[in-house]
Amino acid sequence: TVLDDNKKLCLPNSEIIAMSGAMNMIFEVADLAVASPATVSRCGMVYLEPHQLGWKPIFTSWLATLDPSLGPKTLERITGLFDWLLPPALRTVKKKMAEMSPVSESNLAVSLMRLFKALLADLTGIGAKVVVEDDNFGSSAPKKEEEEAAEGGAEGGGGGGG
Repeated sequence: TVLDDNKKLCLPNSEIIAMSGAMNMIFEVADLAVASPATVSRCGMVYLEPHQLGWKPIFTSWLATLDPSLGPKTLERITGLFDWLLPPALRTVKKKMAEMSPVSESNLAVSLMRLFKALLADLTGIGAKVVVEDDNFGSSAPKKEEEEAAEGGAEGGGGGGG
C-alpha cells in the first residue's frame, strides 16, 4: 500500500481509499524493512527496537501513575527496588528459563508493575479503586449497590413468613 500526499491510500488491487481531513490512520508495524524513506517521512514514523528502549522509560511513566499519597520516600524505595531487582530478574528469565511464548523485557516489566501496583493496593488500600472497563466482566461481579441491596433485603425480613 502507498499513502500519498493527498491522503489517499492506494491498495495493491488498484483500489483507492480517500481519507477526509478529519480522518487519521495509525499504523503499527513490526519493522520498517520494506518502508521507503518517503513513507517514513509522510507518516512521521519513529521506530525503536524494544531492546533499545528498555524498561526504564516505561517504569518512569508508571511511577507517575501511582497515588501521590504514597509520598516521595516510598516512591524512592520502589525505584530502588526495581533498579536493584528487575535487571537480574530479566537476565535470569532470558538466560536460564525456557519461555513457552517469548516475551519482550518491556512486557515482562509492565506485568511486574501491574502486579506490584495490585499488591500495593491490597496492602495499603491506596489506589484500590476497581475500574470495570467491559460490561461483560462487570456482570459477573456484583456492584456495591447490588451487594448493599442484597444485604438490606436479607436483614429487612421481607420474606419467609411465620
